[in-house]
Formats: sequence, C-alpha cells, structure tokens
Amino acid sequence: MKLLPGVTKSSDGGYKLFGKDAVFYINGVKQNITAESMEAFLASLPADVLSQVELVTINTGKYSSDINTSVINIKTKTNMPEGYTHSLTAGAGVFDQGLESVSGSYFYMVKKNRWLFYNTLSASSDNNYKFSEDSVFYSTGHSDVNNTTNGGMYPSVRYNAKLTYTFANDNQLDLGVYIYDDFGHLKTDLTNRTYSPDTSSPTTKDLKYKIFENDDLWSGTLSYIIPNTKEHFNGNVSYSLVYGGLRTDNDYYNMPEEKKYESSELKMTGWMHTWAADLVSKFNRLKFEYGINEQYNCMNDKADYTYGDAQQPDRNSFWGREIVSSVYLYSYYSFSPHFTIVGGARVSNTDFKLDYKTENYSDNENYTDITPALLCFFTSENYNTTIGFKSGVNRPKYENMIPGPRKINENLWTQGNPDVEPQNAYLLYFSNTLFKYIYLNFRYGYFKNTSGYVYNNRDGVLFMDYMNYCDIENYSTNLTLPFRFLDGKIYGQLMGSWTYVDYPKFLNGFVPPVGREKNYWITSYDLTLSYDITDRLNFNSYLEYKPKCDGFEAKTYDRTDFEAGINYRFLKNKNLILYFNVTDILDTDNEREMFFVDNFRSKTVCGNGPVFSLSLKLKFDKGQKVTDEYEDYIPDVSRIAK
Repeated sequence: MKLLPGVTKSSDGGYKLFGKDAVFYINGVKQNITAESMEAFLASLPADVLSQVELVTINTGKYSSDINTSVINIKTKTNMPEGYTHSLTAGAGVFDQGLESVSGSYFYMVKKNRWLFYNTLSASSDNNYKFSEDSVFYSTGHSDVNNTTNGGMYPSVRYNAKLTYTFANDNQLDLGVYIYDDFGHLKTDLTNRTYSPDTSSPTTKDLKYKIFENDDLWSGTLSYIIPNTKEHFNGNVSYSLVYGGLRTDNDYYNMPEEKKYESSELKMTGWMHTWAADLVSKFNRLKFEYGINEQYNCMNDKADYTYGDAQQPDRNSFWGREIVSSVYLYSYYSFSPHFTIVGGARVSNTDFKLDYKTENYSDNENYTDITPALLCFFTSENYNTTIGFKSGVNRPKYENMIPGPRKINENLWTQGNPDVEPQNAYLLYFSNTLFKYIYLNFRYGYFKNTSGYVYNNRDGVLFMDYMNYCDIENYSTNLTLPFRFLDGKIYGQLMGSWTYVDYPKFLNGFVPPVGREKNYWITSYDLTLSYDITDRLNFNSYLEYKPKCDGFEAKTYDRTDFEAGINYRFLKNKNLILYFNVTDILDTDNEREMFFVDNFRSKTVCGNGPVFSLSLKLKFDKGQKVTDEYEDYIPDVSRIAK
C-alpha cells in the first residue's frame, strides 16, 4: 500500500493520501471500520484478488461530503479461471521487553462457473506495553506528573468474506462480510507526583489500573454492480449494515496495599444502516454522475462509576440517532480528449436527535448543507492538471457529542458537547502530474466552525471539552517523486508535505494560549524503497521524518520512524514465503506539549526499541491454479486510475 503514489502510513495505523486521511472503499462500497481494523483487513487480504486501486484525491460527490478525507477504492478480480487456492500464514514478534505479538491467518478462494468466493480468518495477540510520562504544569507553580507503564496482551480475531455472482450480461451481485472482535486484560502502573510551590518535596501516590476491554464490529454489504466497462450506463446499488460496540471495565487501586477505590463500566454500542445508489450515464461528450445516499445511525452510551464502598454507581446515560439523506449530481463535458470541465453539487439533510437521560436533557436538530464544486481537467502526454473549487461539510462524531464526563486518569477527564455544529470547508485545488509519475499538488482551504477538544482547569482537574472553537485556513503543498532503477529492480517513492496554518478567528469564548503564534508550518517527509535482489529475494524499507512543529495549540518534537524487512520465496513454485521485519529501528520517543491559557500539558510516549517479527506464508493451489497467472501486485502508475 505504501508504494502507491502519495500514500503514507499514519501513526494511528491508518493511511493518508497526499496528506489527507484516507477512507477505504471495496468495489465502491465504504468500509465503516476503524483504522486499526482496516490495517488488519489489508494485512489479511492477499494481493492475488486485487485488480485495480483507485486513488481519489478530489471527490466530486460519489464518495462523501467530508472534505478532510481522500478515498482509496480497492477493486477485486472476478474474471479468473476456475480452481481454488489456499494460503496459511503464521508469525511472531519480539522486542526488548519480551513478546511483542503472535499472529496467524488462513485464506481460501475458489472460482466455479459464475461464482467467486474468498474469505480470510485471522487472529493475533499484541503486547500493549508502553512507558509514558504525562504532566500538567500550571503558571501558579503547581504541577502533576504521571509516570505510567502499560502492559498486557491484546488478542483479536478477524473474518472477512466475499461472494460474487456474475450474470451473463457481466453485471454482478456482491455479498461482503467483515467481522472483528478483540479483548484484552490490561494493566497500568502509575506513580503520581504533585508539586506545590509552598512545599519542598512532592506528594507521591502509587496507583494501579486494571482494565478489561472488548470491542467488536459486525458488518455486511449487499451490492448490485454494473461494471464500468459499460460506458453508457454503469454504477452500483447497495445496502450496508454495521453493528459495533466499545466496552471497558476499569478498576482503580491504591498501592502498595492494592485497595480498590473506584471502578467504572463503560459501554457504547451502535448501528449504521446505509442505502446507496451511485450511477453514471454517458452521452457522447457529456457524462453524468449522480446518486442518492440514505443513512440511519443510532447509538447508546452508558457509563457507570462506583466510588469506594458505594452500593449504587453514578450513571451517565446517553442515546442518539441521526438520519442523513443526500443526493448529488455532477456533469462532465469533454471539449476535447484533453480538456474536461466538471460542475455539480451535493445536497445533504441531517436530522439528529439526542437524549441525555442523566440530566433529563433532549434535543432535536435539522439542517441542510449544499456543497457545490467546479473543476477543470487537462490531460496530455506528459502533463495532467486539475484546477478548481470544492466545498464540503464534516459532521461531528457521536462520541464527541456525549455530554457526560469520561475519566482518562486521576488528573485528566474528557467531556463531549451535544450542541457542537458541523464544520464547513471551502477549498481551491491546483493538482499536477508531470511526465506521468511526478505529483505536485497545491491546495488552499478555509475551514469554518472547526471543532475539537480544548483544555480547561476545573478545581485542579484538567478537562478536555469538545466545542466549535475557531476558523482555520491553510496552504498545502505535496510532492511525490516515484523512482525506478536497474531495470525496475529498485523502486519506491520520495514524498514531501508542507502546510502553512493560520487561525483567523476564534469562536464561543475560546481563550487562545498565552504567547502562542496564530500561524505555523507543518512538514513531513517519507521514503519508500524496495529492492528485488533476485526473483526470490526482496528487501523493503519505509522511512518517515517529521521535523519539530511549534504550533498554536501544541508543540511536537522531531521524530523519525524507520522500518525495514526482507522476504524470501522457497520451493520450486516460490509458494513458501519467509518474512523478516524490523520496526521502530531508531527507538524514537513521541513528545508533545499542549497549551491552554498560560499553562501546558506535556506527554512523552517512549519507544519500545527495535521490534523484530518473523512470519511464514504457504500458498498452494489446485485445478487450473487460480492465482498463477496473476503475479503478486506491485503497484505502478499504469495500474492506478484517478
């Protein structure tokens, strides 16, 4: 994935495309799963089933109105010869504290007449070990310093499957399933030191947290697909159902007597229903993209806190639902094979209802957003460009609207805001492709009514409150330079991203931190390198460097991540593959300072040192060898449609 032009891996396990968070689609259907789950899904999806990867940096309405995201649409094969294939994978990783992870997966794919079926069952258990320091410093001279050590294995199980039937007219009926479940018994040892200017030594407390977490996600999608080989009319109609839950039980102990002084039970569950139709009609030089999307989403949240020997817990209870209806229409007119103009709009109506049962508070809001766009495309043999304007709207997540407080640790809580409003965005694009492989993109963006967490001090406890607090504008440049040497044996890409950020306006009484500049630069550099030493032996590496950023809300220190791996194919058919990878090679810490009024919070997460992992994959086929005529997918520009 990291060999695709402009694609980088973010620290949370997700991916970015030219600096924007990437949302994944499979055959045009959105995958409503977390970044960690998507990473696990991609790791378990064999390259043999891929036919094309579509990168969408400027969405004209088909995918979403979210302007802060880009789209990676993975298309799978259907026109394969009959037969079946299996593959087994097992792996393990270690670091200087011991076992890092164990994992295994089984993949099976079969093609019979018009039916294609593939599925993957995979499991892993990852060590949650982490050492960090989280400190809050006040201008009064007081400070709280927390040193924490986390540990505990985190097992997870994943299953994804797809069943496709191809009709005589090449249309397809597609059923996809994705299941994810994890659970972990985690432990945190914490030493808290409170410093006061009127005492010579700090007050020290030793604490322990025992945590049990269980997250699950169940999703299924039924689609009817008219392939884009039918140029005059194509598209898909789909229904998607998603259920998921986040559940956490926490017990807090005073040490060394290990006396429980507090416990909490947190449970958030929700449903998502999506009905969608995305269609394309073409008449000579005129093409229309149009569609409708109807969503019904609901969630329940319950948080119980029990203090000391109390018999009844304090409860926060919340329920919410939203109905999002949207239609879009975009018109493409080709003046020539080289020049096309696009104009259109997406109209969305959101009706949400919430009930904060704890405080007998309820609300019902309805609002409509119109997000127009006007773009021009020019293509030639050695130069392509896109110039234009696009607008969008980003709706807040329900987890940020829950008004009840949530405990992070002894000194830090979060609290959502049910009255937060959507963010509106307006962007100007100037995107270029030179000589078919150099990508140079410019973007200006104005983000109105931006929301996020801001820090407030309440009776010695730091709260992160969610609110609409500012407008933001930025100027972004992305440069991607793919390279290929030695007849294609050495290949990769070098990427750079530069963004100038400015805060022209503050909202809702937000108080800017004292002495902070309202404008700053964010930069990052990425290098992906692979070397096919022989037809059996491959070396690959990934290097990311983020320079120090002295921002308005936070200061981050320079950070370099480096990982590398090597794989070798055994046996006559090269179907036994050994992988050896090393991550966190440079063992760098992640340091960050967050500012509020004239105070600041400092957080440092220490690196775990180099992490070594070894895995083995066995592939075997029968019949007409389904996968033999499709080599493992090594992306290049000719395989990508924009």
